[in-house]
Order: sequence, then structure tokens, then C-alpha cells
Amino acid sequence: SAEIPQVNQEITVNAQITNLGNAPTGEFDIRMVADGSELDTYTISMSPGATMTITWFWTPTNPGPNSIEVEIDPNNNVEEIEEGNNVMSDVIDVTTPGVKVETNSATYTLQNAEEGSASWALTITNTALVETDTGIVATSPIRRSDNSQMNWALSFSTTNHTLDGLASEQIYLTMNIPAQQIPPLPGIYDIIVTGIDVDNGISYPMTLTLVVPDLPKFRLEKTFNILSVSSINPTTFSIKVYNEGNAKMGYDLELNSPSNWQTGFDDLGSNPGSSSGSTGLIDVNSFRTINMTIIPPVNIVNAGTSLTIVLTTTSQDETQREWTENINMVVAEYENGNIELDTTVGELNPDDRVSLSFSITNTGNKETTFTPSVIAPGGWSTIGTLSPVVLSIGEESGFIITLEGNGYATSGTLMIYATTENGNQLTWQGQLNVKSVAQLDIDFLYMTMPDGEQYANTLDVESHPVGEVIGLTWLITNSGQSSWTPTINSEIPTGWYGECDNVGAVSSGESVTLSCNLIISEGEMGGTEKTVKITVSAENKVISSSVSLVVDELKQLNWVNIELPKLKQGEEKIVLIDVRNDGNTNFSERIDLEKPESWNAAIQDSTFLVLEPGEIRRIRVEVTPNSVGGGELILKIRGGGDIIGNEHKIIFDKNSVIAMVSSEDGESGVSGMVVGIIIALLFVAVGVVIAVNILTKKSKTPSFPPTLRAPPAQVFTNQQTPPPLASVPPPLASVPPPLAENVTNDT
Repeated sequence: SAEIPQVNQEITVNAQITNLGNAPTGEFDIRMVADGSELDTYTISMSPGATMTITWFWTPTNPGPNSIEVEIDPNNNVEEIEEGNNVMSDVIDVTTPGVKVETNSATYTLQNAEEGSASWALTITNTALVETDTGIVATSPIRRSDNSQMNWALSFSTTNHTLDGLASEQIYLTMNIPAQQIPPLPGIYDIIVTGIDVDNGISYPMTLTLVVPDLPKFRLEKTFNILSVSSINPTTFSIKVYNEGNAKMGYDLELNSPSNWQTGFDDLGSNPGSSSGSTGLIDVNSFRTINMTIIPPVNIVNAGTSLTIVLTTTSQDETQREWTENINMVVAEYENGNIELDTTVGELNPDDRVSLSFSITNTGNKETTFTPSVIAPGGWSTIGTLSPVVLSIGEESGFIITLEGNGYATSGTLMIYATTENGNQLTWQGQLNVKSVAQLDIDFLYMTMPDGEQYANTLDVESHPVGEVIGLTWLITNSGQSSWTPTINSEIPTGWYGECDNVGAVSSGESVTLSCNLIISEGEMGGTEKTVKITVSAENKVISSSVSLVVDELKQLNWVNIELPKLKQGEEKIVLIDVRNDGNTNFSERIDLEKPESWNAAIQDSTFLVLEPGEIRRIRVEVTPNSVGGGELILKIRGGGDIIGNEHKIIFDKNSVIAMVSSEDGESGVSGMVVGIIIALLFVAVGVVIAVNILTKKSKTPSFPPTLRAPPAQVFTNQQTPPPLASVPPPLASVPPPLAENVTNDT
């Protein structure tokens, strides 16, 4: 007991004996001798490896060092491998009266892992008969297993006292363990408390003991505050179980589920899904992940319902300490439903309009707004607007979807969706069966001009030439399910000419080109816009495509000399010319007259020429030559560089102008006069004949060279074989040759 006993103080002496062999000892004696006096002898026996503590009570009578000796098997009754370790001796100092420190409980045992302090009630006594000053001190705790000194705080309620003889004072010793070391490692920790007789310099030590057993400490860690669980499907989640005790420890876990719900451990024990299980040993400050699954009841649970799983944890040690944790849950929103078709749909035509009646049921656990939408096969469109449908739990409602085919609608999958506000979708899938009919498409591809240039649009050019070949090309597509042979018809303006290629059978999905050649009639009014229309028909389906062409303006004049008289020097004559508008646009320009410098010439009436297509005007030119010899009169359209036949020349050769006769010529002789009279008579006779001929011809319409025209108007057909385009005659020369038969020479 006391390390330094006082005289006449009974103490206990303990000896620990261990059988280091591997066989039982049988019975043997053990004795103790203290200060030369033999104490009790005990007879014991020991199993292999066993340890036993033997206690003797001794009251020393002599102060100072007292020897003690413990001897095992003094009579050598036990056969041992080593006989030299059977005697142990020690010296105990025995003091005279001074101070003494006592306690009713020298040992304090920690009860749980959260406990971080210990306290002892001590009494210090002056064992002398006279007054003395006392003090008290304590050493830091020392762990017996490895003699480690703990830096734990120790404090006394009081330390210094003046005590009368045999007087006592109660003192409290408190030990505090730092928070980071709670709980301390298991073991026995000794604190040496020493009472001091200050006046006599006498110390009285005693040992206080802190026992730290294996202490469990459980901590639950969750990654959630409130677990969201499904009301339809099992919800799997995990927690972490921490061992924050001071030794390896296992824990028993038990789950208490909400009513009608089932919760179980996935991987604890041999029966997955069990509501109880063991973690097995967990290292200090380590954890084990526990996987669990909660299964909802059969009947759907409303969203937002709060639930609690109670987890009870029990430590697997002598204390069987218990913890209770709540795992809080809430039922998650579940949006679901069913879409059903309530009408029967037969085979449809590509241009049908059909109304489909659907019903939708809310099978979720909350009031939900469903917005219908449609994805239909090609060619089908939705008529009207689909309004959202608001349904409470379990409620059913209907909606109608109207589809309309565009004439080219096809068979295929019809998808109906009902989308919630959270983006979840219900899906219904069905089939639309459409009759197989001809599906026609015609698109204009390009126009080819006579110079070979191509244009995607006929109006990409300002105008289109007359009398020349213009190519028009279309694309015909069969977007139906079967092959068909189209019939091609067309409409072109009257007087135009055209022909198209033949188009044979067109397979499903195939596209073929339709090429047509067109010639615009030269008689078409320039600047007008005309339409060419192609019509394609197959299996009672008819489609068409039209293009517009702007007729090019053709400006062309045709001149004819009507009367060219014989001119005389100094004498005025009239020249008659007819001009015709052989173009296809109204003509309105001024005429300029060019003449020899010594001549006088002018256009009678207006010099402004205004003609509609085909119209003729007669022009009168007064001519007075003032010199003999030939000359030219030129009628020229002012600024007429873009006009075919923009000028007309009247040529008088050197014999066409007669010189003037002087007065001296009248005084010639009789013979000359007679000859002149005879010649004059001859000329009169000839003149009469010519005059009759001229009068006859003047009564006729002026003869213009013919103007070329395009072939007569025809309708494009695949069956007709038009005449070759090369048969169109070439255009007129800009200046027709002079008409000799209309020339009159006056004398």
C-alpha cells in the first residue's frame, strides 16, 4: 500500500508470481520475511502461464529501512528449469510520525468516451502531536504500460495548511484531459501525490490511479439533412458509422422503419435487407460505410410527406452503450401518368383531316400540369392549339388532337407527348396508315438563254429575245410510295412556239427533269409580260408551275421607194417613200434628212415619225437640185442606233439630173427645130405609155419585203413532233434593195 509507511502503520505487501513454464506447477509454498520476522506461508498451485498476486499484512515497528523477502518453493517441491528466480527481496523505508495523505477511493475509472476529467477527495493529516505546516504536490499521470508521462492538467483545491497535532484537512485534486486527447488510450495511469511536513521536512507519498477502460464512441455521418425518397421505387442511400472511441470497437445496428415502409441493410450480415446487423470491429477514428435501402408501400404516398427512420446503435463491449439517431426523409415528387387513344383510326388519305381523342391520367403523387404536343409523320400538321391539362392525383381528363394532311402526307409513327412543368414526359406512340397515292412535286430549275447562259429565275434577265430559242427546265419529283407516269400539258401565249421532251415512268423517290424549248413570236408586243404554265397530272393528282417572260422590244423599220422622179437642175420635184414599223413596239422618233450641199430638199408635213407595229406612213420629200450630176438623199432616224433599218438612202446617179436649157437654144435654125419637134413627139408618145403604166402601179399598195414570223401558236404536248427550229427564216436585211419598177423619170 503506502510506499513509505510509518511506524505502527499496517500496510499490505503484494507479490505477483507468474508460471513461466508450459506445465502446471502442482502445490508449492510461498513465504515472506519482513524485518527478520517470518510472516504467513501460503500453499498454492498454478497453471501454465498463469499469474497470481499474494498479499501479506505487516505493521512495521522500527523506523528506517526494513528489508522484506519473498521466497517461492523454499522446499524445492517443484522441478523448474530456472531455480535462481524464486527469491525476491526489497527495502521499505518506515518513517516516524509526520504527515499522512489518505483517500477513501484512490482509483477513478472513466465511464464514457466523452468524459475528460477525474477528481479525488483527499485528506492530509498531521500525524505528530504538535502543530506543523503542511503542503501537497502531485506528479503528472504516468501510463504504466509504457511509462509515458501525460501532460494533463492537475489542480488542488488548496495546497498549504497549518495543522494542529493529529489534525486533518480535506483537499480535492482535479485532473483535466485536453480535448484533443479525449478519450485517452486504454490503460492504468498513476499520479503520485505527496503530503509534506514542511516544518520537519518529512514527505508522505501516495498513489492515485486513473483506470481508462476500452471506451466506445459512435458517430453517424450523413451526406444529407433530409433524405428524398421515392414513393414508387426503392431508394438506396448510405451512411458512415465512425468509431471515435479509444479502442477497436464493433457496433450493433437496428432500424425502426416508418409504418408500411421497409428499411434494411444491404451488406451487413448474411441476409441482405435485414433491419439489424453488426458493423464488425472498426479501428479508432475510422468508419464503415453502411448501405441501406428503403422500400415504399404499395399505395402511393403523397409528395412532401415527412418520414423518420430510427437507427439504434449499441456498442459491443461490457458497457453496451446505446445511441439513437433519426434519419429524416421526405417523399419526393413523382410525376407520371398514362396516355390512351380513345378513337379508332382507319386508313387515311394524304389530304384528310382527322380528330383523335386521347385521355390522360395522373398516376403521380402530386397535382400536375401536362402540356400535350405532337410529332406527326411527314406532311401532317396540327390544327389549333393544345392547351395544358391540370390533373390532381388519380384524376383523368381528355384532349383532342386534329391532324390535317397536305396532300403529300405519309404513313409513319405518330408521337404524342405530355410534358410536365418539371420537364418530365409521358409518351404515346401509334401508327398512321396512309393510302398510297401519287405524290407530285414540280419545281422550276433554270432557264437557258440563246447565248447559253442559265438563270434560276426567268425574271433574272430584263427581257427575253423574240424569234430565238429559250430553254426552260423543270424538276418533277415523285414523293409518293409507288411509281407513276405523268401527263404533261402546258399553256403558252398565242403565236408562240414550243416543244417539250417526253417524260416516262417516275419511280418512288425519283426526280426527273422536264426540258422545253420556246420561241417568242416576233409579232408579240415588246415589253409585255407573258406566262408559260406547265401542268403535271398522275392518278387524279394535278400540279402546275408557271414562269413569266418579258418580251424583248424589237425596233425595226422597212422602207420602200414609191416614186423617184427624173430631176432637173433648178426644178422642184417630189420624192415619195413609204416606211413601215416591222418591230413589236410603238415607234416615235424624229427623221433627219441629209442631202448634197448644192441641193435644196425638205420633208413635207411632220418630221416626227410615229408608228404602231405594222403601221405604214408615206413620206413626201421636196427636192430641187441646183447642179447637175448624181447625189444622195438620206432619211435617218435621229438617235436610232438600236433600230434595225434606222436609215434609208435614195441614190440619184450622174444621169438622173438634167441640165437647165438656156434662151440661146431657142434661136436655132429651122432644121434644128424640126428635129426637136419630131423628137418631142416621140417622147410624148413614149411618155403616154409610161404614164399609163405609172398610173396603174400607183393605184396598188406599196410592196414591202415580207417580215418573218414564228410558227403558229401551239400547246406543248409530249405527243406532237414540232418542225425543227432551223426552219425559221433569217431576219431581214436592214436596207431593202431599191425597187426599179417604181422609178419614174420625168422629162
